[in-house]
Amino acid sequence: AARRLPDGVYRVDGTRVPVVRTGDQDEDERRLTAALAAHLEGEIRKDPGQYFWFHKRWKTAPPPELSGRFQV
Repeated sequence: AARRLPDGVYRVDGTRVPVVRTGDQDEDERRLTAALAAHLEGEIRKDPGQYFWFHKRWKTAPPPELSGRFQV
């Protein structure tokens, strides 16, 4: 997470997100993605004014065969 400090300098902190391998790669990827998203959400909630989306995050809906696959 990066935070702009009052003097204009940025402070960058890192957090290790544990990876638990189950042998099911799809499930492992889903869990890791969910953990990373939850961590990022927590950082944003601490100081939302520090963050913004500068691009359209999801430009299109997933194809029908993938619908529901990436839901958390």
